[in-house]
Amino acid sequence: MTLTDALGLRRDPARSMPAGLRHVVAAVAAVHGVAHAAGAVAAIDAVDEGTGVSYLGGWLTVTDPSALRVAGIAWAVAAALYVVAATAVWMGLAGWPRVLLIASAVSVGMCVLGLWGAVLGIPVSLALAALAVAGIRGGRRHA
Repeated sequence: MTLTDALGLRRDPARSMPAGLRHVVAAVAAVHGVAHAAGAVAAIDAVDEGTGVSYLGGWLTVTDPSALRVAGIAWAVAAALYVVAATAVWMGLAGWPRVLLIASAVSVGMCVLGLWGAVLGIPVSLALAALAVAGIRGGRRHA
């Protein structure tokens, strides 16, 4: 097994999803990644302005600059994961379901943290996770 195969960077010969659907899923994942970037910007802006960010539905307000930077990095990581997942889906790479599932799991955690401002992200993340699981199951059938 080559490194390319291990990372899932080869094309999916089974094309487990039609091209049109792949492109829609990739676009949704990319837009969702941009939404996560907004969470990163909010946390970093709070550091610059000396304010805080309310998390967990207002139950927790983070004002410590170091904690806000960590939160900003976490939001940025979620955004980057979705960009990578969107690229993998768009290109039809064999590893797209795993990458999308990891991005979705991180996303759900971040969206729960960001309640209520990120509440719409939860069903989007869960829908993308369901597609990833379907892709994993479909890949096993073709293996």
